[in-house]
Amino acid sequence: MFDTTKEDLKDILRKVNEGKLQLPDFQRDYVWGDEDVRSLIASIAKGFPVGALLTLETGGEVEFKPRVLEGVEVRDVRPTELLLDGQQRMTSLFQAAFAKAPVRTRNVHKKLVERLYYIDIKKAAASKGSLEDAIIGVPADRIVRTNFGKTIDLDVSTRDREFELDLFPLNQVFDSRDWFYDWRDFWRAKGRDITELDRDFVRTIVDSIERYKMPIIRLDRNNKREAICVVFEKVNVGGKKLDAFELVTAIYAAEKFDLREDWNGHKKASKSWPPFPHDRRTEPARCAHPDSQYRLSAGLHALAYARPATPKGSRRCKGR
Repeated sequence: MFDTTKEDLKDILRKVNEGKLQLPDFQRDYVWGDEDVRSLIASIAKGFPVGALLTLETGGEVEFKPRVLEGVEVRDVRPTELLLDGQQRMTSLFQAAFAKAPVRTRNVHKKLVERLYYIDIKKAAASKGSLEDAIIGVPADRIVRTNFGKTIDLDVSTRDREFELDLFPLNQVFDSRDWFYDWRDFWRAKGRDITELDRDFVRTIVDSIERYKMPIIRLDRNNKREAICVVFEKVNVGGKKLDAFELVTAIYAAEKFDLREDWNGHKKASKSWPPFPHDRRTEPARCAHPDSQYRLSAGLHALAYARPATPKGSRRCKGR
């Protein structure tokens, strides 16, 4: 039915990059913000638990349409596993620590932004508690500007600027040897001894990320649809919870019926639908289509667009 294990974070991210670990297509899009990403990075760097992943082996009776995680470039690869729970965490870690492109996230004002993440080496090596203050997000051009772009507060647009400010690019963490060699050479030429700082940062931060193991609950391919949907609902308790519609979408996705696509089709067609009865309590909307899935989608559509019934005691109920 299932087993539990732990895998190196690097190996999981490699499977994401190769398309071996994908999402079921019914999953929502990536929605985490910049603060969520920085908090996750800080927890991983400290070796703190961030929750288990839930995966499903492909090739069994239940087949979901797959799609790669956001930021993955590979296409037309058949996955060996689907990620049922953990999309926000794995997308954040893949984009921030493994991929070279900026993370597409949102700032505190919910505005879509692109961010590359750095770790302040001196702050991180000296930190005894949270690392969030040592995690820095910068725009895609690696220049932080204020005053409507007139003032440059931080510039790490070149490798030498990274060395000068002792800022380590997180997307080098799984292949960091050359960066650290060049950082040491940069400061050796200027007469600064960074041996102790180098050792402390690598030992406490880089090694922690490289050796981090993520717990995984893996459902085997022999599980039935009902069991998979129940487990999926039960584990959906943290992070960005799915709403009822998304859970129902997940259930019907196992029957190769895309409820979300069908729903959107009804929304587009709703302008030509006849008006609903005024009193839904006595004359509910009906759908004569024999397909139960169609009836479900139409029923959800009716609920979404229905005007609430007027409560007793209101002016309308009194005939005014």
